[in-house]
Amino acid sequence: MDISHFIHSIEPGETIVEEKQMQGKELITRKNENIKVYFLLQDSCSKDGFLNTEITNDTNDTIFYMNDLFSYYKESNDSWLPLVYPSNYVKNDIGYSIPSQKSIQIKFFLPPQKEYPKGKYKLQLLFHSASKDTYYYINKFFLSNASK
Repeated sequence: MDISHFIHSIEPGETIVEEKQMQGKELITRKNENIKVYFLLQDSCSKDGFLNTEITNDTNDTIFYMNDLFSYYKESNDSWLPLVYPSNYVKNDIGYSIPSQKSIQIKFFLPPQKEYPKGKYKLQLLFHSASKDTYYYINKFFLSNASK
């Protein structure tokens, strides 16, 4: 399926990183501006259903990829709806890691839809630290003005 029209209609938005860490019995939540997500929208491989990204880790720890999810914002009921993956799709669990002060490029499979409505979308990512005591919940927002 060629989704290049949709990918080339994307306007990247903000990235929000929420860091959650257990300190004793208390869960500490704070914003983290040391992890950044960039879309690489000019990559010629966009026809294959993957959205190319570059993720920069400016924390003091290696972080490890756990999961990703694409969602669409439905204004009529003020909710985020996950984009559904095909039933025969198996997520690639290679176990990406990003060392401190480094960047890597990762391709995330954008679930094919009959149509991608114009509007707000987000890519949600989950990473954890090497010690597994800190988790990074990343929301990369984007707009699409694709007409089909």
